[in-house]
Amino acid sequence: KSVFIFAGTALAILFLIGSLVLFTGGLPQRLPAQVAAFADGENGTPLVENVTAPMIAAGTIPHFGVQHQPARTDVLLWGDSHAQHFSPALATACDALGLSGQIISFTSTTPLVGWSQHSQHGLNEQSEKWCNAVVDYVSRTRIRTVIVAAYWEDAEKYAPEKFTAALERTIHALQTAGAKVYVIMQVPSHQAVVPKVLAYCYLMHESPAHWESTWPKHLRKHAVMYEIKY
Repeated sequence: KSVFIFAGTALAILFLIGSLVLFTGGLPQRLPAQVAAFADGENGTPLVENVTAPMIAAGTIPHFGVQHQPARTDVLLWGDSHAQHFSPALATACDALGLSGQIISFTSTTPLVGWSQHSQHGLNEQSEKWCNAVVDYVSRTRIRTVIVAAYWEDAEKYAPEKFTAALERTIHALQTAGAKVYVIMQVPSHQAVVPKVLAYCYLMHESPAHWESTWPKHLRKHAVMYEIKY
């Protein structure tokens, strides 16, 4: 009987400790302020809902910036999860400039008309329908500015000529729909999540140099995009 009482008490204590850690977000006060600040950077991008073709047709698309009356959209951000990462900065800019914005994005789905690639979390064979829905939406709602952002890295492995043609076709389709188009180059990628690396290196008194991405390496990964740019 005493063994069961001891075991039950120990389990109750462990449960209370675990609950305390869970509900306090891992006891962040146990870490130096700078480490906690680095780690918090991973939460800097808000979760953005994947927008499907039926949602586009219904007009149920996430908004940011100001809301005009009558309703209109000044700028559309279109792309994959990389477009989602740009949304906080663009939302801040729209608030400052009095502009209304929307974001249409879907994870692991490149925003190129007539282009598809297989990915675990993307739309895959449905991507063409999705892209056409976006172009139709821009034309129907008369959006005048479209910003396209995506994971452009290693495009050459998908055949540079086809990729270039798809990008040009997409820009032309949006321009024909009445929009001015901006394409954002991809930010440098890294071997690991940057906030976690910075937090770990600061805590362990190590240099993050091992994890850094060099400019030549970045250019090699984006050779096709930079050739198109210039």
